[in-house]
Amino acid sequence: MRVLWIASMLPTDFNWLAGPWNVRSMKALQKWGQVKVRAICPIGLTPPEEIIGHFPPDAVAIWKWLQVRLSAATVGQIETIHVSYPKWFWLPKRLFWRYEGRQMYYQLRRYFSNVVKEFRPDVIHAPWLNPEGVAACLLGADHKIPCVVQGIGNDVNYYPYRYPGREVVIQDLQQASVLLFNCQSTRRVASSAGFRHKNEAVIYHGVDVEIFTPDPAYQKGAKQKIVTVANMIPRKNHQLLLEAFVRLPSVFQKSTSLEFVGDGPTRSELEQKVKNLGIQDSVYFAGQPSHVELVGYLQRAALFCLPSLSEGLPVAIIEAMACGLPVVASDVDGIPEAVVNDISGVLVPSDDVNALANALVYALSRTWDRLAIRDIVLSKFTWQRYADKMMALYESIC
Repeated sequence: MRVLWIASMLPTDFNWLAGPWNVRSMKALQKWGQVKVRAICPIGLTPPEEIIGHFPPDAVAIWKWLQVRLSAATVGQIETIHVSYPKWFWLPKRLFWRYEGRQMYYQLRRYFSNVVKEFRPDVIHAPWLNPEGVAACLLGADHKIPCVVQGIGNDVNYYPYRYPGREVVIQDLQQASVLLFNCQSTRRVASSAGFRHKNEAVIYHGVDVEIFTPDPAYQKGAKQKIVTVANMIPRKNHQLLLEAFVRLPSVFQKSTSLEFVGDGPTRSELEQKVKNLGIQDSVYFAGQPSHVELVGYLQRAALFCLPSLSEGLPVAIIEAMACGLPVVASDVDGIPEAVVNDISGVLVPSDDVNALANALVYALSRTWDRLAIRDIVLSKFTWQRYADKMMALYESIC
């Protein structure tokens, strides 16, 4: 079987850490056997709002941003997967988000068609509703190829509410053979926004359970570490974690450190808050490690925390659980589908700093069965399980 993957979130020359779940999904399919995957990663040439959204515009910043993308390679290889990087422009999302998928398709129509003629895919897979999903539907309709469109996060729970015209996207997505979701929560949110389809499915992403494993030498020591792994953006609610940390009883503050793994636009703000709270000696910013380096941060920790305001089903939580880490996280969206109270962690309201502080104390105080936590991942979130279910889905629509 030949699968054409259309995804804007894939590693590029300017962002090699983008879309790790897409890379691992494609690798899992190829590892399944008798599957050939090829990817198209459209590179947008419209600067984001944080660069062009103020007056007067910063011409130097805009040019630097464009230069990086214009000079990016047009083809590449992600391990054994061939990836091509066509470039396109979109109009302002505030007015034209509803037509973004059509814009992508008609700008890249000839490019897409040439890839289809060369690769001859049996299935087209787009892991984002719009624009990739809509573009994939139009491509599939043109060439009579079944199409899987997948909702996984902000494409479901953020953009349809922020920008007008989602009924246009809903209409375009009816051309898909199946509407796929990464968790039941994402499916419910999509349904409430009107994204319904006669053929729907839910398949959980996997994690690399051969790489993410507990450290057999781990011992609960006098100094324990709380680790959080996430992009530093407001939705991840890192500020609440800092406020909860300073509310820990003094004995826990002295015996506990807090490590932020990741990077993003709110990092400088968080670093300033750490200084204002006077906890510089207890809080560390590790930056953005490689996928392999991340395992070490998790294995050395006593506890994983993710107090997000909204999520799909965070891969970071499942990777932490694969390492045997108990999880303290917000009781929102898809998180309860992975975290089982008092077995693999503690769920708290996303806006209650006292509840978060109390949960951290409780989780740090008790002994957790790390192998039992890992067993939850082995039963639901392996890449083998993902590939088996995805291949059955592909075969059912071919």
